[in-house]
Amino acid sequence: METRAEVRSVSRVLNGGIIGTLLDCNCNWTAAYHLMKRAGADHPPCTVTAEYTIKLLRPTPTDNAVSLSAHVVDLDDDRATIEGTLSAGGRCAQLVAAVFVAVKEGHPAYHRCDCCSHVDGHASEARRQSGAATVTEFAA
Repeated sequence: METRAEVRSVSRVLNGGIIGTLLDCNCNWTAAYHLMKRAGADHPPCTVTAEYTIKLLRPTPTDNAVSLSAHVVDLDDDRATIEGTLSAGGRCAQLVAAVFVAVKEGHPAYHRCDCCSHVDGHASEARRQSGAATVTEFAA
């Protein structure tokens, strides 16, 4: 991920809001993938963030690759608890604990975007097929 000045909180440090967005998105895809596998479905459910807490351990420099990882802590039929990290320069910089819920038709967030794999989207399909949606690396 190339960073521009507007995503930095101070020189060469990633903005906390961007950090939150990256962790939320990566953990959400992890939840959706594992909920899909549990249900035996051919596409991930539409999921929303029910709660998340981020611990900002240290500044995240933007002069190295940023790596995201996530894993399932608890999985039910319609919700997943996920823990994740964001690392930079080989060191864990941020921790997240989050709960995601699969929503049904009629919910305002149900298929609100084209990010689900059954909607046209090559990146989503590749993530779904790989099963490796739990680790993502961005060049900073």
